[in-house]
Amino acid sequence: MKVIVVGRTKEKYLLEGISEYVKRLGGYTPLKIVEVKDSSKAEEEEKILKAAGDDYVVALDVGGKELSSEEFAAFLKKNLDKKMVFVIGGEGSQGHQQLGYLPG
Repeated sequence: MKVIVVGRTKEKYLLEGISEYVKRLGGYTPLKIVEVKDSSKAEEEEKILKAAGDDYVVALDVGGKELSSEEFAAFLKKNLDKKMVFVIGGEGSQGHQQLGYLPG
């Protein structure tokens, strides 16, 4: 599993939380965090798609479909056969055209 983050995480408490969850998930699946530099929307999309490669991209977007924990777990279970990439956008990067949204 891969998480692509637009922008750099600087806050110490967030870095500690990320580190803890990477450690927790490590027993279940390898997890890689990829940071993509903030830039124009088109440049961000290009960098995100390059980092994602052929993996299944799920754009986590404030304007996307909201799932409960149970729904998200069912989505993950349904897609276990896919290499997943979760994209967390930077400030104002919602709505990347090429990335789409979580399927309903």
